[in-house]
Amino acid sequence: MAFEPVYDTAVFDTYRRLGTGQAVVEARLLPRPETRIAKVLSTSSQISIGAAEAFTGEARYSGRVNFKVLFETTEGGVEMLDYNADFSDKIEANGVGAATKTCFSASILDMDIIAAEEDVVKLAAVVEVTLYGCDRENIKYLARGGESVYTREDRVKCCNLVAEANDTFIVSDTVTDLNGCEIIATEAEAFVSRIDSFDESVAITGETVATLVLRSQSGALSSKRIYIPIDWQCRADGARAGDITTGGICVKNVSVSMSGGGEETVAELELTLKADVLVFRTDEITPSIDAFCLENELLSTVQSVEISMPKGDVTITDTVEGNVAIDEKLPLADAISGVFGSRVSISNVLSGDGRVTVEGMLGCNIVYVNTERGSNTVFAQVPFSLALNADGVEEGDFVTAVAGVKDVNVKIRRGNELSLRGDICIRLTPVKSCVSAIISEIKVGEAKQPREAAISVHIARKGETVWDAAKALGLTPEEVTRQNPDVAMPCAGGERLVAYRQMEKKAK
Repeated sequence: MAFEPVYDTAVFDTYRRLGTGQAVVEARLLPRPETRIAKVLSTSSQISIGAAEAFTGEARYSGRVNFKVLFETTEGGVEMLDYNADFSDKIEANGVGAATKTCFSASILDMDIIAAEEDVVKLAAVVEVTLYGCDRENIKYLARGGESVYTREDRVKCCNLVAEANDTFIVSDTVTDLNGCEIIATEAEAFVSRIDSFDESVAITGETVATLVLRSQSGALSSKRIYIPIDWQCRADGARAGDITTGGICVKNVSVSMSGGGEETVAELELTLKADVLVFRTDEITPSIDAFCLENELLSTVQSVEISMPKGDVTITDTVEGNVAIDEKLPLADAISGVFGSRVSISNVLSGDGRVTVEGMLGCNIVYVNTERGSNTVFAQVPFSLALNADGVEEGDFVTAVAGVKDVNVKIRRGNELSLRGDICIRLTPVKSCVSAIISEIKVGEAKQPREAAISVHIARKGETVWDAAKALGLTPEEVTRQNPDVAMPCAGGERLVAYRQMEKKAK
């Protein structure tokens, strides 16, 4: 027997979720020395992740939480505090190595006012950071067994990281219909609709939503949402049309400049955005997953290989509705001033074939007016469970989600009850993971005892193939097909497959 196995090496990238961590970020926001805080009307926060570094067993990162506080002064005016709190933390995970390329997604789970006094507001935000890792794998596998060794191959899909796109760019708009109001603060968020790959580039489409906090000449508050489209093409060396993309955009800075006055007031709104995109290309390997020999036993070394690959991000917009009761200690609502600090927290994501169920909470600060007692605030929370159509998602996929609020409308049902309707944008990242048992090495074992029966019968089980029958009967796959031409493969179960052998007559 000539034993000459042929081996090959598969090189691919594995992209998977490695772990999640939570951190508490605190901040002290101070008003101007001559200003005193009478009442906090609204709070909001946004998180961004900056530099990161991977070590064996952990990934360290730095981040920033931008806190905003809308408050009423003791003199009856309304002002905004804005503060950036930098922090650093780490996520421990067994799959992290020094060569791991790390990616992060982050969200604000909760935010509380620790203290609110005339000269300070203390806030604490609970942030959740999810770590993804991309690692290069080199796997040796048996490609062919050589003469007299029969192998069964499997087609295994994998992917390779072929390009990255990291770009900072600006979108802007001119706001004219301010009706003489002053912009005292701006909250902004970016939403991705699609990321498409092309030759050497990726194209990002979506929109930014900027919420303007307005103050009229009489001091009355209101809010206005400005929608600025995103249509940006980033260089991505190595990308090709049809590649898989995953990534997102965050708002790094908001700049507002005003000109004119009175009814002629014009605002120039400029948002600095940061895009981070990974581009993957699918591939396929055909490792041997089983082998047998007619003459000898085979000693096979089998290795379990986990392959995880992104399937491409999916963006879905849906509506959340609910009613909110005003605490009995607060005055009734006569008019809605505006909605500030809107956010979505995701608590659970369940995947099915073509469907994803997303559970979470929509929260926002509703500032309203009571004609006798002035401005007041109620923090509204509406739980939701959305069953969404998601093409390409399969049961068993690991899906993470980040979400934001594109629009919120509030109406007064009764004086102590408000109805809330919010349009939320959900960005899903599905990852398919499978484990394949492949042969990494084979050796020749002892010689097999020749079969003594001229006829062997194998009762097939459901789903068996020619390969399974050949291994059970001790024939080549071609001989099984020749001797059992009427048996359809794969077997339904219960078929009788027969092996005929020409036996030499034993000498007496």
